[in-house]
Amino acid sequence: MLLSLTFGSRGVRRLLPVSPARLIGCGLACATGAGLLGLLAGEAFLDGLWMFPGGLPLGSPLLFDLGVFLTVLGSAMHMQEKLTGVPD
Repeated sequence: MLLSLTFGSRGVRRLLPVSPARLIGCGLACATGAGLLGLLAGEAFLDGLWMFPGGLPLGSPLLFDLGVFLTVLGSAMHMQEKLTGVPD
């Protein structure tokens, strides 16, 4: 919102590195992929799988959370573009 107030609706499109629709798609793909990892391992859908590279716990819940974040961010950016009149 601050970008649109500062640079106008046309300047926002030039400043955004990726389109909101692409963020939404990447977010949905990450969240779905996190769920499918459990199925591929023979567990339940969205079952947490963990690995510990260098003692750092990384798991499929982190991938799911990243997917939710990207989807919400993309949706908010899309709504903001439509409200401020940024052309497609």
